[in-house]
Amino acid sequence: MLLETTTSNVTPGKVEHTYKLTRRSTGLLLAEGSSVLACVTPEGKVRRVPDFMCPPHGWLRDKNA
Repeated sequence: MLLETTTSNVTPGKVEHTYKLTRRSTGLLLAEGSSVLACVTPEGKVRRVPDFMCPPHGWLRDKNA
């Protein structure tokens, strides 16, 4: 099996991923999925992705500066 993970949408406070699981031998698509990773404060308010998850000059920060 082959799992393909793609970063599909990025904002300063969230990262979205999509997933495709295929049978490697035939290319048959077995499953698709997605997830949204949001950064929030202890009070539940959206916050910027912290530096330890994305360095200040990394590709994610540069793209959304």
